Amino acid sequence: MAYARSLPSDVFARRPFGRELAAGAVAGQVSGLVMAGAMMALFSVFLHESPFFPIEAIAAAVLGEHVVGSLDAQTLIVGVLVHQLGPSLVWGVFFGAVVWLVKPRRGMALMMLGLLVGAVA
Repeated sequence: MAYARSLPSDVFARRPFGRELAAGAVAGQVSGLVMAGAMMALFSVFLHESPFFPIEAIAAAVLGEHVVGSLDAQTLIVGVLVHQLGPSLVWGVFFGAVVWLVKPRRGMALMMLGLLVGAVA
C-alpha cells in the first residue's frame, strides 16, 4: 500500500513547539467556523429558531439577555469573536500541543487525534 507510507522521522524532528501551536490555533479557528455553521443549520432546521440564535446566545453572555431575538451588527460581531477567540482558540492550541507531544506520523493518526480532541471539546 503505497498511500500508507509513514513520513520520514526528520520531518517531525525539525518542528518547533510554536509552529505546532500556531497550526493548532488555525485548525481551531477553521473548526470553530465549521461548528458555528453546523449549529446555525441545526437550530434553524430542527428547533425552528433563527439561524443566528447560537451566536445571539453566545453574545448574551457578554451583552446581556436582551440581545437574544434581536440580531444586530454588535451582537453578531461579539458572538462570533467570543466563540472564535474563546473556545475555538483554546481547543485549537490544545490540539497543537497534543500534536507536538504525540507527533503522529500518518495522516490518519492526525485525523483521529483531531476527532478525539473535537469530541472532548
